[in-house]
Amino acid sequence: GTGDSLKERNPGRTSSEAAHLFPTRPEFQWRFVTRPESPLGRWWRGINKVLLLLLLTSRFVPFFQGSQKELLNLTQQDYTHRIEELNQSLKDAWASDQKVKALKIVIQCSKLLSDTTVIQFYPSKFVLITDILDTFGKYVTFSSSFFPENFTPESVNDTAKETCLNWFFKIASIRELIPRFYVEAAILKCNKFLSKTGILECLPRLTSMIRGIGDPLVAVYARAYLCRVGMEVAPHLKESLNKNFFDFLLTFKQIHGDTVQNQLVVQCVEMPLYLTLYSPAIDWILQCISYRAAEVLLTETMERCKKLGNNALLLNSVMSAFRAEFIAARSMDFIGMIKECDESGFPKHLLFRSLGQNLALADPPEGDRLQILNEAWKVITKLKSPQDYINCAEIWVEYTCRHFTKREVNTVLADVIKHMTPDRAFEDAYPQLQSIIQKVITYFHDFSILFSLEKFLPFLDMFQKESVRVEVCKCIMEAFIKHQQEPTRDPVILNALLHVCKTMHDSVKPSRWSHKTIGKQGDLQRPSRWSHKTIGKLGDLQRPSRWVPKLLNRGQSRSFGLLEVRTIVSHQAQTDYKQRHNYVAQMIPLELMPQVPPPSSKELVGSQTYKSIGK
Repeated sequence: GTGDSLKERNPGRTSSEAAHLFPTRPEFQWRFVTRPESPLGRWWRGINKVLLLLLLTSRFVPFFQGSQKELLNLTQQDYTHRIEELNQSLKDAWASDQKVKALKIVIQCSKLLSDTTVIQFYPSKFVLITDILDTFGKYVTFSSSFFPENFTPESVNDTAKETCLNWFFKIASIRELIPRFYVEAAILKCNKFLSKTGILECLPRLTSMIRGIGDPLVAVYARAYLCRVGMEVAPHLKESLNKNFFDFLLTFKQIHGDTVQNQLVVQCVEMPLYLTLYSPAIDWILQCISYRAAEVLLTETMERCKKLGNNALLLNSVMSAFRAEFIAARSMDFIGMIKECDESGFPKHLLFRSLGQNLALADPPEGDRLQILNEAWKVITKLKSPQDYINCAEIWVEYTCRHFTKREVNTVLADVIKHMTPDRAFEDAYPQLQSIIQKVITYFHDFSILFSLEKFLPFLDMFQKESVRVEVCKCIMEAFIKHQQEPTRDPVILNALLHVCKTMHDSVKPSRWSHKTIGKQGDLQRPSRWSHKTIGKLGDLQRPSRWVPKLLNRGQSRSFGLLEVRTIVSHQAQTDYKQRHNYVAQMIPLELMPQVPPPSSKELVGSQTYKSIGK
């Protein structure tokens, strides 16, 4: 701690020059003052220790405590703005070569991560402050060397090594645990300049340091940051990452301790809300350790979760992190664990939703598929909240379509209608309902089966909002055009698709088009083009008397229906030239002919076609 020791570590520099490389560390001065051979050491026995401690550290108090007090009693927006100002101050200090000031700013920000006064804001605060730490880490790493990516410690010159050591010595002089941990983790990559085993030795030590953090929420986010940095600099060192997670499991019971419970009472925070604050950190830790992990790690993790009583929060993070193939192969095991979970802290339907997301990506054992669906739907159908229900049902519809027949799909659609119709709950769930339709269409390409579903058209009736209804009809028409290879004469398909075409046409307001704007407005051309292609797939075109009256009889958009008839006449006159006269005569009643607008110039293939239509 003396100037001589600093000079020994920094050959070629004077003691005063070497001292500037390190911030003043109270412990260094403390050992010097309390050495028995020094006069002050003999005097120490009779002086008040507290007063001397305040004397030695007095110049640090205004900087740290003042800055922290200034961040108290701020709104979330003001707090965020102040953190951004500190980030900019760090950049300015570094640009002006004030590295000690930059370090002080980083220490100040890191100390804020020990504060849980407003516990709901902690995850956001963690993101803001770790951004500053990342910026500092990049500055230090960049300033330490200019070596290529695949360098070895032997190729690093002594100046770069000495610079790295100086930074680590500066950080080691930080008295508080949390800022010392975060700042050292931020420059973890600099260990590569010193030795090949530097990171390997440093990660276990930093992992052990976290055990000294008493608050479980602060500790889990510290582990998340260490796992993130560890994955960036040494993704192959999985043992330390796994140790982080298993240490967290050992301390997870602290959540139910008196200290945390009293803190929640003071801040009026319920346990379910408090548990959600852990999710981002646990998810990140598990995603780091599960990256390219063997299946045996999932087995070990499940066993440890069972010892903790199958905590719902942990189960949800495990199912979100590991590969879907691993989760699907153990679907029944996870369902058994979900059943044993306590629902007071974390709802079970969220666990089934996470399980359903995995089963949509990977197939479970064939013999378990029906039992899995029954077990999940028993929980889903009992949900009272329409929003909770539709969020789960949306996920499990894909699993049902993927592995079962129209009978099971029809049952699921009927249950959705039953839950979403009362009090018009469907009006708040249009995105989820659209997703359900899209998934059904994706797995059912045979439209004779699709439209034979008893609850399919009643399901479409829930789309009362015009813009949403048009989007759904568009999806149906596009799927039919894409997958229907041969013309069909199935009356069920004919009636259903004409209803869809009618919906598309009715969405166009009569006041928005005229003979001059028909060929210019894209929103008028697209419905016509989709309807044209859709009707072209219908095999009943040779008997137009069946479907033309339906196409024309559509209320406010009757004139637009006539435009569609004209388009089809144009197409049929070109493809079936010999029968064009009989076809047109059958298709359009004489009294409606004057109302059919002429084709646009883009649709005219030649004068002969126009004459045929005119006749």
